[in-house]
Amino acid sequence: MDFQAQAWQRASQIHLSLSVPREFAHEQMRVQLYDLKGRQVRTVEFAAKERGRMHIVVECRGNPPAKGQYLCRLQAPGFDKTVLLHM
Repeated sequence: MDFQAQAWQRASQIHLSLSVPREFAHEQMRVQLYDLKGRQVRTVEFAAKERGRMHIVVECRGNPPAKGQYLCRLQAPGFDKTVLLHM
C-alpha cells in the first residue's frame, strides 16, 4: 500500500490529506504525529469511510506544534508505515 500525507496548519488545527486505498475503506485507522526527537505530538483515530483522498482535521487548542518536519505514522489492520511530513 502506498501511504502519502500532506499537512498544513490553520489557527489551532492541523489539516492532513491522506490517500486511502480500497482495501482499507471502512477500517479503523490511527494517525500519530511525532517530532524528529521521537516525541509523540498528536494521535487521531478514525474510520476510513471510503477509498481515495481523505481529509482529517487535528485539533491543537492551546499547544499547536511548531512549523517544521514531523513523522506521520499511519496504522491500520495489517499495515504500519511512517512518512516524513513538512508543516
